[in-house]
Amino acid sequence: MQIREMIEARKKKYLELYKKDGNRKGLLIVEPTWDVPHCPTPYKNAEEALVTFAYEKYSRAAERMSWLDDDSLPFIDIHTGTEIFAAAMGAKVYENNDEMPFALPFMHDPSEVAALKVPKLEDSSLMRLFERASKLKSMCGKDALLRLPDIQSPMDIACLLFDKTDLFCALLTDPDAIKELCDKTAELLTAFLDTWFAEFGKEFMAHYPDYYMDYGITLSEDEIGAVSPEMFSEFFLPHLNMLSQRYGKIGIHCCANSKHQWNGFLQIENLTLLNLGQPLEIQKESFKVFSNHCALMPMWDGRDNAGSFKKWRGELPSDCRMIYYSEAQTKDEALRICDAFKEAF
Repeated sequence: MQIREMIEARKKKYLELYKKDGNRKGLLIVEPTWDVPHCPTPYKNAEEALVTFAYEKYSRAAERMSWLDDDSLPFIDIHTGTEIFAAAMGAKVYENNDEMPFALPFMHDPSEVAALKVPKLEDSSLMRLFERASKLKSMCGKDALLRLPDIQSPMDIACLLFDKTDLFCALLTDPDAIKELCDKTAELLTAFLDTWFAEFGKEFMAHYPDYYMDYGITLSEDEIGAVSPEMFSEFFLPHLNMLSQRYGKIGIHCCANSKHQWNGFLQIENLTLLNLGQPLEIQKESFKVFSNHCALMPMWDGRDNAGSFKKWRGELPSDCRMIYYSEAQTKDEALRICDAFKEAF
């Protein structure tokens, strides 16, 4: 089978997993820790190095398909930090000693929101991502999958612009101003995504973790750990549903302590995959809540589970649909992990 045919076959397996009434219950991603090129820190002056890194990572992933029969897909990694949308809206970016860049908030009072201008996409710093993606598509091939850059929710972007201590107070004292701010961040975000999908097609790899989507939107929603379920419904849910409706479906990564928001997650329309960055015992609780609702992708390393894939499969709810992730430090270990997974599934 040619690589292109293998890629299309693997894509179909993701779509089968996303079907609630489908027979596909598990996929496997093996991370080859010995075969990943050095990833440069995504500073403004690192574009050439980021292109070289992405091309090498794509090439190595494509080569592994000849011998590693997991469900990984080669993709062009558009590596960024969380700061990209906040920077486009005027935030200064901290860059120092190879630490990941991050935005420095510059708003402290709700009265400042009205004066904040939403930049035109074509005049913003986000355009360098289009330039990088276009260059890499020409190098890797027009059919090569692109990984979305680091997409934050409208509220999470707002929390990069507005000092969070002041913003959380303003949720109570001046909620309309914060909603206006989120409307503005959503305006830039949708302008970016509309143009991105028009330029490069609707299918993509999620920014984090690595999973395929034939269309939709994936993002990080990490600020919900600090607010009540009522605030989630008022300030977060409307924009999450707007994005899901606009693009057809949504995948969400959340590394906050968000158990009190699980009922809110169930209200998100077309939720396709949920990744919770929480201890394994908490994730096991989430399987019972979300198994018949969406696919799940816990960042679990199968090598550290004494019972292996078979034991895990036996403990899961019967309707659980999951993407398993495991690191491998050698080629032989990667092959053993794949064999154990196939035996279990």
